[in-house]
Amino acid sequence: VVFGAVPLAKVVAQPYIATSQNFFCAGQSDPVSLYCNVLAFDPTTNVADWTFEWSPAADVSDPNAQSVLVTPMSTSTFSAVMTSPSGEVFEDDITITVYPDFEVDAGPDLFLCSTLGASLVASVDIVNSITWEWQPAVGLSNAMVSNPQLTEELSQVYTVTATIDGLGATGCFATDVVEVASVFPDMELGDDVVACAGELVTIDPELPAN
Repeated sequence: VVFGAVPLAKVVAQPYIATSQNFFCAGQSDPVSLYCNVLAFDPTTNVADWTFEWSPAADVSDPNAQSVLVTPMSTSTFSAVMTSPSGEVFEDDITITVYPDFEVDAGPDLFLCSTLGASLVASVDIVNSITWEWQPAVGLSNAMVSNPQLTEELSQVYTVTATIDGLGATGCFATDVVEVASVFPDMELGDDVVACAGELVTIDPELPAN
């Protein structure tokens, strides 16, 4: 009896649609790139000898190209029929999720006698789940919520960024800014004064005239 290694079967990947990303941010993204990866099936093949047919044809940049660009208006599924030089036919499809264009509102500017204990309140005009981030985080109880509380007496311009959840490192986002100002900062009246009776003494809190 002769024992020998059993040769492993060659695993061949079927041609498939690859993409630069599987989501699209309406109103703010570059087009999504889709392409037929036929080299995964045969690294030695001449791609120019293949034919490609995309659908819906009206929604891609070139329905007969290997690579196409799409800017879908709503969540859409794109399919491609790939025919090899030997006549083998392969088909694949991919769904691109479209997230809506939206705006974030950081609220009105705040000019307060004291900012300590006041709150910032941001909102969006969509129902999608949102990740929040305020910058800078200085003076905020939590920079990752929509309504952080101010924990210091300060004057600061804040930028809030709202990002739609579920998109990974890159996302669909919107920003807005809000100015916060403490109208009465700490006053300094200077050193104590010893004056003669009848002498005019000026005390200046160094606050704005209004």
